[in-house]
Amino acid sequence: MLIPELLLVVAFFCDPSSYLPCSQVCRQWADIFTPYFWKTVNDSNKPWTRLLRPHPNDNPKLFRAPPHLAHARHIRHLLIAERWLLSTAISSNITNLESLVFGGRFNEWTYPSIVSQLDQVPSEVTVPDSIFHIPSDRSLSKLYKRIMTLRSQLCWQLVFNNPHLRSIGFKSATSTPTFWGFKSTAKDAATEVYLLQAFSTLTQVQHLELGKGIVEFVLPRLGRLFLHISTFACPTVSFLEMDCTPFDVCSTLRTLNFHCAIRVPHLRSILKAFSGLQHLTLGGTILGLNATASDEIIEHSSLDTLVTVHFPHIVAGKIRLTGLKKLTVPGLSPRGLKEALSALPSLDCLVLSSYDDGGYTGDLSELGAFTQDYPLQTFFCPTSHKNPTIPYFVHLMPHLVRLRLGATTGDLVAELGRTCRSLKWVHFDLKEPCYQEMNQLFVKCTRLTHCLGEGHEVLSSDVLQEPYWACLGLQELHCAIRGVARLTVGQEHVLDKMRHDSRTEPEMDEEREAVNRWKESLSVQRQVYQRLALLTKLTYLDIGVSQFSRGTPRERYISEFDGGLCYRGRIGSIFSGCLELSLESGLSELGTLARLRTIGFQGVDHRIGLQEMLWMVARWPVKRVMGMEGYYVRQGDPNPQQEPRLETFLKIMPSIV
Repeated sequence: MLIPELLLVVAFFCDPSSYLPCSQVCRQWADIFTPYFWKTVNDSNKPWTRLLRPHPNDNPKLFRAPPHLAHARHIRHLLIAERWLLSTAISSNITNLESLVFGGRFNEWTYPSIVSQLDQVPSEVTVPDSIFHIPSDRSLSKLYKRIMTLRSQLCWQLVFNNPHLRSIGFKSATSTPTFWGFKSTAKDAATEVYLLQAFSTLTQVQHLELGKGIVEFVLPRLGRLFLHISTFACPTVSFLEMDCTPFDVCSTLRTLNFHCAIRVPHLRSILKAFSGLQHLTLGGTILGLNATASDEIIEHSSLDTLVTVHFPHIVAGKIRLTGLKKLTVPGLSPRGLKEALSALPSLDCLVLSSYDDGGYTGDLSELGAFTQDYPLQTFFCPTSHKNPTIPYFVHLMPHLVRLRLGATTGDLVAELGRTCRSLKWVHFDLKEPCYQEMNQLFVKCTRLTHCLGEGHEVLSSDVLQEPYWACLGLQELHCAIRGVARLTVGQEHVLDKMRHDSRTEPEMDEEREAVNRWKESLSVQRQVYQRLALLTKLTYLDIGVSQFSRGTPRERYISEFDGGLCYRGRIGSIFSGCLELSLESGLSELGTLARLRTIGFQGVDHRIGLQEMLWMVARWPVKRVMGMEGYYVRQGDPNPQQEPRLETFLKIMPSIV
């Protein structure tokens, strides 16, 4: 294989930042890498800000004649954010673009020093200024109007000079207009004739993103102008002012994004004309009166995803989205949620940014009866508040697979265990303990793989009682295990005294009581570890006590037999009644968790020492540990190995939080 062929292979795998230095090695390398370097030009990123500015060391406010792009023939993707690249692109006669985006402020065009340069339109520009709607507002100076007109002419001239464009975008960086819109074709037939002829040359366009004054002309004529259009977007427009032009049928459009207000009649016309539409975003308000009795029902079966602000307006507009599968709305009331579920029989994903029952205290029967269960599989509402209506609706969603809620109640957790047996992924917070409900969730939801959130707690007695947990495919679990019989501070003093006296057999009643409780605690903990050891697919395990936990925290008792390492809780409180996570208590039972990468135990009264940490690293591919922030070396410890042991302890953990 010849060297140029090898360089072509190398160039194919290089990242864009490597093309420029490679093209500067020698002439042979320049011939290979220069086309790759110039394929995509973005004057808002380096090195284009340095290469394309005519005089980078001069004041950018001063106007300079645009330079000629020697490699313009290689440019395929062009993003223009500054006026000098716009002028340069016109003068360089760029004609092979595949994508073109205007995305800047063009602020340099507003300086008085360029007034003399705006007297004449460049000879390359053939787009007439008569097609633009120039406001007669007297508050706008003649200079401003002239700047805007020339800018609009140059932009559209560049568009019409590139008949192979597949993507065109006008992205304004400000709320003020960056380009003039077109004249109303209803009042100026000559403008319509010119625009239809000009747009007819862009036969390969697939993506369009246009602003106000242009959308009104292009959108109704999409089916006539662009035979391969698949995506259309309209950003930064306050209100869409459509005329009476009927919409041409367009079967190729798949994605339509509006971030502006739109009227119900126009929305009906859009859905009627674009029968193949699959994704629709309505980021603005839906205005207009509801559909009348004489209006026909618009049924659209191909729409798959809808993002809207006012879904009830769509229902009131006699629009039926029979095939909709995903709906995203900012928020719904209980009645609005019922209307959404009733109007969308195929819905399987509902995303709400908020759900507010408005202090709903009435009888739930006032919402009316549901005639069927709904096939909803994903329900996301991360800011939901505790209210009685959520369990009411969850009862009607037996097919739920993914659930994300905010603060919830024990009633909802109980309903999940009774109804949603197909759950795989859940995330919710509990501010009050509901031990039995959480345990039943793990018993009945056999397909559960992820259970995350704050305040999840179960009792050790429930874990060890039949029926046992059936969700053996759990991969991520955040749940504290409480109710473990642990020694009191006084009993720990007693055992320490026995160890200090080198005695293993108790002699007094308090010693017998402490020893018996200690043996009972070790037995219970080992059994709990054995149940957890069945969750062999776990990659994330957090048994830390939540900030919402109830109970009286205790001060950590520091035993003199901790081997030179002591624990001091610096963040939050330390709670007893949890697993101590020591090898003596049965931690070795968890050696089956061969996939565990994250372990957490914040707020737990644990007894993890150096041996336990060495065991974890040897058995688990652990990368992150949460809850070890309080370790330090005991002052005055007679053990001469304390410093090396602490250093080893800190080195073996990749990330301690």
